[in-house]
Amino acid sequence: MRKTIVFMIILPLLLIACKPTATTQPVSEWQTFTNAEAGYTLQAPTAWVQAALPDQGNGSIHGMAYTGSEGGVEVYWGAAFGGACTTGTEMVKLAAGEVSACHATKSDGTEEWSQIAYQNSGIDYSLRAYTSNKQSTSHDLILQVLSTVNFIPTEASQQISEWQTFANTDVGYSLKAPTSWTEQALPDQNDGALHGMAYIGSEGGVEIYWGTGFGGACPTGTESIQLAIGTVPACHTTKADGTEEWAQIDYQVPEGNDFSVRAYTSNNLTSSHDLVLQVLSTMMFTTPQASQLGAGTANPASQYCIDQGGTLEIEDRGDLGQIGVCYFEDNYQCEEWALMRGDCPVGGVKVTGYATEAARYCAITGGTYAITGNSGAADEQGTCTFKDGSQCDAWDYYNGVCSPSGTTTPASGLAIQPLSMEVCNGMAQAMSHTLNDMIPTQSEEPLSDSVNNATGTGCQSTITGTGVDFESPSAVVSELESMLTDEGYMMDPLLGADGPTGHYMGYRKDNQLCYAGAMWTHDPKVNCPTDQPITVCPLTPEQKLYTVTLNCGEEVEASASSSGTALGGGGSQMVFDSNRGGDYRDLYLMSTEGMDLSRLTRGDSNNFAGPWSPDGKQIIFTSFGLTNSFIAAINADGSNQVTLDAVDGSDEAFPAWSPDGKLIAFTSRRDGNNEIYTMNADGSSAVRLTNSPTDDFSPSWSPDGKQIVFVSDRDQKLGIYDLYLMNADGSGVTHLTNDTFIDYSPAWSPDGKQIVFRSIRDGQSDIFVINIDGNGLTNLTNNAAEDWAPTWSPDGKYIAFQTNRDGNWEIYIMAADGSGPVNLTNDPGDDQLPYWQP
Repeated sequence: MRKTIVFMIILPLLLIACKPTATTQPVSEWQTFTNAEAGYTLQAPTAWVQAALPDQGNGSIHGMAYTGSEGGVEVYWGAAFGGACTTGTEMVKLAAGEVSACHATKSDGTEEWSQIAYQNSGIDYSLRAYTSNKQSTSHDLILQVLSTVNFIPTEASQQISEWQTFANTDVGYSLKAPTSWTEQALPDQNDGALHGMAYIGSEGGVEIYWGTGFGGACPTGTESIQLAIGTVPACHTTKADGTEEWAQIDYQVPEGNDFSVRAYTSNNLTSSHDLVLQVLSTMMFTTPQASQLGAGTANPASQYCIDQGGTLEIEDRGDLGQIGVCYFEDNYQCEEWALMRGDCPVGGVKVTGYATEAARYCAITGGTYAITGNSGAADEQGTCTFKDGSQCDAWDYYNGVCSPSGTTTPASGLAIQPLSMEVCNGMAQAMSHTLNDMIPTQSEEPLSDSVNNATGTGCQSTITGTGVDFESPSAVVSELESMLTDEGYMMDPLLGADGPTGHYMGYRKDNQLCYAGAMWTHDPKVNCPTDQPITVCPLTPEQKLYTVTLNCGEEVEASASSSGTALGGGGSQMVFDSNRGGDYRDLYLMSTEGMDLSRLTRGDSNNFAGPWSPDGKQIIFTSFGLTNSFIAAINADGSNQVTLDAVDGSDEAFPAWSPDGKLIAFTSRRDGNNEIYTMNADGSSAVRLTNSPTDDFSPSWSPDGKQIVFVSDRDQKLGIYDLYLMNADGSGVTHLTNDTFIDYSPAWSPDGKQIVFRSIRDGQSDIFVINIDGNGLTNLTNNAAEDWAPTWSPDGKYIAFQTNRDGNWEIYIMAADGSGPVNLTNDPGDDQLPYWQP
């Protein structure tokens, strides 16, 4: 289940789409540019844009420019600004008060105001402003923009990025405030029920109420207030003692609560005025459901959906992955990244009337849908035309076969693919070492780069624990940051996300991208109040359940992208055994790409992997007790482990399911030597099939269930083993391989035509195949190392096996003809006995 968390994403650079022309646009509709780290804000027309101003000496950012067609304003920060004016001076108004500026009117009629100096909290600022033409409207506009420049006052010198986040996900809002502020409940005066929360500091406070029916006429004048979701009107009052109040700041969330906000100052200081308005500017509202973003959404697209008043829902598209869809009123929708890129309009597109999911998917991702056949039917055909002019069949686009410009990536031409398995495993081991040798699981998970507009899949390592193991989300990410820094990665602050219970940050190295994240939720057994933020719930460290992730990928040209090993084979998982987790061998699951590693057993003795049941629900395996081995079964999710066959003084091993799942063939020494038996799937009614004074073992069923291949030395010298065939009832034994070599581990091909096995023929073990008539013997591996335990993929296209060609036992996959071997496990431990999921 996806865990929930609200992230306040700090973006130093905020660009907003163009709106009406600057000279006619009311100031109340202007956008706000905030530079929290440098400590200032200003407002400007929505057509204006910002750009960084690097120092010409060392290239570091020491200024920002805000420009439009009328002119611009530049803000620099550092020290020792100022100097004598070579032209006349003029007083200009900032939000902080009037200051002196060097003013010049040039020969073309344009004007410049420079050396506008201001000091705040130990930071020196210098502003420059100019017009791009000699029109009086431009003159007035530039001075109006200057009048909005505001510096975080000394009393509020704590950086906004250091403020605490108050989040109420159940009601659906969040805000930031200085860490000295506290939170208090506001009960209804009539029935005592909670219907508001107050956030209070020495400078003033902000109160938030929720319900319905807020609003009404202002008994005093109105003022426009900037919230994170936009500008809203407020009833503004300045009292006789100089304190101020902003009331009836109302906002309605689609399909959510009505909110009414009241703010006030506790003194008449300008700094308190500025601080309270700054707290208000961080407020965001969402629907209760939309405010609960999952831990994996460490990108700004989801937050952007919320900021625009939408409701985010995650849609599972099966093998095609998940997408985030932003819902608005009246069934208007847009895929979150398409919304952020501007491929579909804010407010979404109306999807009512589309007959197929392919048509809807085209529309919500920014395409234009056109019907080409079977109009209005479930099998309706159509085309999807994109903004770049390219076109796809709608169903091909929906299924990922075709995409804009013939690629499978966004317009940037980049896609994200997992790092190589060797690097992924190395990152997992480094993560484990960094976090006190805790064992991670590995999986492939969605990975996005909002800066480069690239999406795809990364290899993710996940570690779970409690507050006993981890100090805080930010502390965990800091440890991972040190690890990544040692590997040459650098932090990208544009890829950060933060919240009261989680912290995420992105890191880059060349074309590689990693997200490090940590979040916690409370133990479900703890009864935390649902009407307050989780952070106010008293929890012991053991009651904080942590999930720590490291998701890494590389950005490549779309045509070069791939996902993992991608060998397929017809089954999505493999079971194998390994000693990677300690002194004993245990069963593990992984995907057929070598990812999604999970541990099935945690025994105090060795467990050796065996095959899946034909329905894929169980796995049988050989387990060792104090003196003997026995056959056990376990559900594929690791539950309900049971012993099927245990005989005192006997070793039971080599279990194999019949194709119909009713019987299990196995080897037993209960009668003095190794013989082949069958038993029912529940372990009852054992029947002996072979009766030879020598050893018979390692049975494997034919796909039709009529025959069994097995290993025996009945016709050879002791220890020289051949392959034999017999009927399922033990009759009709025939010799398949008849030579002086040692043959082991037979497995029948899914089409019933071949048998793959291990044979020692040239001093080492190789993997061979042979036709069931004894012809066509072929060496598939022909490697100087040891290659053991081959098994077929369900579709017969691949063979998994174990090998020590890398210095220890690893699980490999190769094509059925022996080509293209790939290491799936790549772990310092010994991994062996792979079996494909049916």
